[in-house]
Amino acid sequence: MPYQRIIIRGNLGRDPQTRSTNSGEPVANFSVAVSEKYKGNETTEWFDCVAFGKTAEFAQNYLTKGASVLIEGKIQTREWEKDGVKRKSIQVIVREIDMCGGGRKKADAEPTPEPSDYTERGDIPF
Repeated sequence: MPYQRIIIRGNLGRDPQTRSTNSGEPVANFSVAVSEKYKGNETTEWFDCVAFGKTAEFAQNYLTKGASVLIEGKIQTREWEKDGVKRKSIQVIVREIDMCGGGRKKADAEPTPEPSDYTERGDIPF
């Protein structure tokens, strides 16, 4: 059975843009920049990513421009014609998103509970 997988680690180029399909499923589009330095030269590759369902909701709620992420998914090629010109794009269909630190949570997302500081209160739990 054929299977493809792509793993990308980079930074978001823009905040995710979210919309819904006709059936109401959330869809998030965003781009990820992957930079590489070799012998003093730096190159950057841009990947157009699209996430669906809960993964799209996660992207909308937690990812912002500049966030460092690890994306796992598959590559999909789309072809269409516009004004008589054939066009083609390659997208990463996101299966999983992991934040790699340094990301900021959006203000409308649920707050992260602060860890308890037992030593300050004197009630160490052991």
